[in-house]
Amino acid sequence: WRIYQHTGMHDCVVPPNDCIELEVDYGSTRNTLRRCSCLRVVDIDSANTRQYGGKPKTKKCIIGMTVLVVVYLAAMLFQSETGAVAPTSKLVVLGLPVGQGDCTVLVCPEHDGNVIIYDMGSRKRYWPAQRVRQYLENETLNGVRPLMERLTTIIISHPDEDHYNYILTVFPVEAGNRRRPTPNVFYGGKRNAYKTSTQRWLDANGAVPFNQERECFLRNCVENIADRWEAGLCGNTVRFSVIAANMGEGDPKKKNEDSVVMKVTYGGNSVLLTGDFEGLAQERLLQKIANDAPGILRSDVYKVSHHGASSKANYPTFLQAISPRHAFVSSAHPEES
Repeated sequence: WRIYQHTGMHDCVVPPNDCIELEVDYGSTRNTLRRCSCLRVVDIDSANTRQYGGKPKTKKCIIGMTVLVVVYLAAMLFQSETGAVAPTSKLVVLGLPVGQGDCTVLVCPEHDGNVIIYDMGSRKRYWPAQRVRQYLENETLNGVRPLMERLTTIIISHPDEDHYNYILTVFPVEAGNRRRPTPNVFYGGKRNAYKTSTQRWLDANGAVPFNQERECFLRNCVENIADRWEAGLCGNTVRFSVIAANMGEGDPKKKNEDSVVMKVTYGGNSVLLTGDFEGLAQERLLQKIANDAPGILRSDVYKVSHHGASSKANYPTFLQAISPRHAFVSSAHPEES
């Protein structure tokens, strides 16, 4: 598979004739699609081609293309401002296709860099948990070791099952061996709002809440976990800012509002991850940051909150504060997003 751009563009302003071609080559079958975008050269080895199916069937091709375009559009957006395209110069933001759920994987720009996972669950499965585990155990992206071996941090945004119910399958705690899959596990919301089995998993992995499960903004969210929080991230090259967490006011019916709102910045670009953040918490956050941190939500890429819901999330004022250039949605029902 090869994705390439006809002319080099560093500012992602794409004139009408500056498009990319996605060439799908299965030996006897070849397809070329043209799309306008800001992608740069990406070579994907034959192992990935086999992973998405080696038979020249349209359905297989579309699945593979969808995953790869999402992955590498995000990856190329976050290349360093030097414009060089090298394995050590890009932050990869990978949205796994789990359907009505969330699983975002971030790979630090250093060669064989750390891997951070934000949420891992699904209610209406597309990729099942076992497929996610196999992908992490086999994919290397910009490194030598598989993603699973480089995993340093897991963040669970809030206690909604479609954001965490894959965890126990992908990272089982084996009987008699309290194996920790990663040095750091953090979670949003109240511990007792998670399923009992997940509470045991959190305990077995030494998971810690943001600001002791109390409502927090900006630096207050990590003040009690600063050392552990910074240890498993990307060093000084990428900034991970927790803007808000646990804003559900202790109401068990507002666990979506407890979602961890996190901004990841690399060079001059940023991506905003929000879990299911919704409701009055969005308006309260806007009021809070208006004086303390105006513009903090503004991001180039927006992982659309609550699977694209418009009735309780993604209010116009919230979207305006973000003003993203790109957005992606994890949903089993895109027509409802």
